[in-house]
Amino acid sequence: MDKNTSTKFIVSFMGALVLISLVMAWVMSRNYLKDSSKERKRIADLIKNIKEEEYRVDMNRANRTFTQFCMRCHGSDGKGSAAAPPLVDSPALTADDEVLVKILLHGMRGKITRGSRTYDLVMPGFKMIPASDLAHVANYIRTKFSEKKSIITHKDVLEVQLKNVERNNAWSPEELNITTKE
Repeated sequence: MDKNTSTKFIVSFMGALVLISLVMAWVMSRNYLKDSSKERKRIADLIKNIKEEEYRVDMNRANRTFTQFCMRCHGSDGKGSAAAPPLVDSPALTADDEVLVKILLHGMRGKITRGSRTYDLVMPGFKMIPASDLAHVANYIRTKFSEKKSIITHKDVLEVQLKNVERNNAWSPEELNITTKE
């Protein structure tokens, strides 16, 4: 094979690889969009079928969910641990309802300073927990560890989940505009 033929072969081969890669990327993106569309429809259907009077805060259930998923890191008193910042007077609890729900659904990552201590760990998200239980926990931790008392319903949780259905990673404090608490 002469040099010219060899060069043409390599260029043709590389072109074919690029074309195959583009086709695969297109197919994968179509599947990704289909998956999020199905999830988007599922959540929208749940929201549509909710009657506002259906939601009542269940503090006993909230306490059980908090104990199972939150207490290990944040402590029963909400004062935090070596691994996690305190919930007491946390800016996440006094921020807009949507901020707290985003954190519960997707988690949080990055540096968080409380007092003289800086935490740099990742809190997991809990979108696998039913929306009603996340709403109960949101109301529970607000009632127990902050002054903000607005009620977050399971419909609120589902609406935030719907708006962020394609998100697969934890939020940073900067994305949520949460200032550190000194």
